[in-house]
Amino acid sequence: MTTYPRLRRAAAWTGGVLGVATALTVAIHLGPVRKLLGWKPLGSAVADSTGGTSSGWCPFGFGASADGTVAVRPRPHTAPDPAKAVALGRPALGFTLDVTTRGEVLAWATAHGVACHTIQGSTLECSNIPVAALPTGENALGLTTAWFSFPFDDKLEIVKTVRTGPDAQAVAAAFEGEQSVLTAKAGGPITRDGAADAGELALGELRQAHAEFQFQNYRATLRATNMGKQGYVLTEMYAAVL
Repeated sequence: MTTYPRLRRAAAWTGGVLGVATALTVAIHLGPVRKLLGWKPLGSAVADSTGGTSSGWCPFGFGASADGTVAVRPRPHTAPDPAKAVALGRPALGFTLDVTTRGEVLAWATAHGVACHTIQGSTLECSNIPVAALPTGENALGLTTAWFSFPFDDKLEIVKTVRTGPDAQAVAAAFEGEQSVLTAKAGGPITRDGAADAGELALGELRQAHAEFQFQNYRATLRATNMGKQGYVLTEMYAAVL
């Protein structure tokens, strides 16, 4: 007759484990904990001008709507910030911000066998984009998903991407490669946090390297993140400003 006590102990242990897991999940989404971990939103100033969102925090810097899609909000047309330099150029994975049209992105996707669909009215979500579809020599990894936003006059304003890599080395190399491209074509980052070194990135879950580029007319953000059992992820955001 020892079966029931054993079952009760097993159930209590299982419940405890699940409780701890739930508590951790909730904890890492609390403001102070997120800040301690270095999880940042795009920030109110950047969000207001680049289509990001300050409504939620995320290890990738991407806000999300209630249905889980990446949130995109039109930027206001405000005066340029004279404290910031003008970008040398505005790289966006080979697309031209304020010029490339929705039809041109769809034609590019069709030419490379990439599937896209519309979300939130003015945004294209495209999946499984191979390296061959991206600028030659600039990209070490293909894109798992990319979002192209056209909030004004059918012109491309914002590009957000997610890449996944098989190991820390691949994602760290892609991070450094994209940072080098941005620095050469736009200018240096305004902030850089964490180390994109593969050894550092592999030290534990939620390890992250982050680079932020801010100019009068352009914003870009790179994040390389160790997602534990889910692998390593590189996220990017390129946006026109003004």
